[in-house]
Amino acid sequence: MLGLAKLITAVCAAAVIAGEVLAGCGNSHGAVMLPQVSCGSAATHALNDRTQLLSASPGALPCFDAAARKCRAASISVVAMGVDAGTHYVFMIKPGTDPCQITERSQFYLVSGGMRRGPVITRHCRVGAVTARGVSLSCDGQPPLLVPVTVGGGEAVG
Repeated sequence: MLGLAKLITAVCAAAVIAGEVLAGCGNSHGAVMLPQVSCGSAATHALNDRTQLLSASPGALPCFDAAARKCRAASISVVAMGVDAGTHYVFMIKPGTDPCQITERSQFYLVSGGMRRGPVITRHCRVGAVTARGVSLSCDGQPPLLVPVTVGGGEAVG
C-alpha cells in the first residue's frame, strides 16, 4: 500500500510541475512570468530548512548542487504545492560572487476556479552551505531553506 501512495504522490507532483510549465504559456491577470531554468524542476509540499522533495526532473538536483558548489550560473524551479494553491520558486545562481549569491523569484498560484497567479516577488539570497543534504540558503531575512540534492527519503537522483 505504501508503494501505491508513493506512486500517486509522484504522479501528482509530476502533474503539478507539468501544469506549471504549461500554465506559464498562458499568463492570467497580466502577471509577470518566472524565468526559464537551466537545471530542471522539483516539487515539494513545503520549502524550508528541512525540505523533502516529492519528485525532480532527471539531473535537476545534481546540476544545481554542482553549480552552487562552484558558484557557477545555473537555475532550478521548485514548486511548493498544496491541494489547490502553492508557490512556484526559481532560484538563479549569480556566478563568481563571494559569498555565492542567488536570486529567488517566487509566484503564488491558485488553481481553484481556473489558474490565477500573484505577482512575482524577488528576494536576494546567499548560499549558507552546500553539504551532502543540499544547498542551504538565507534569503532577505526569511527563515533558512534547503534545496535538497535527493528526492524524499534520500534516493539518489540524476
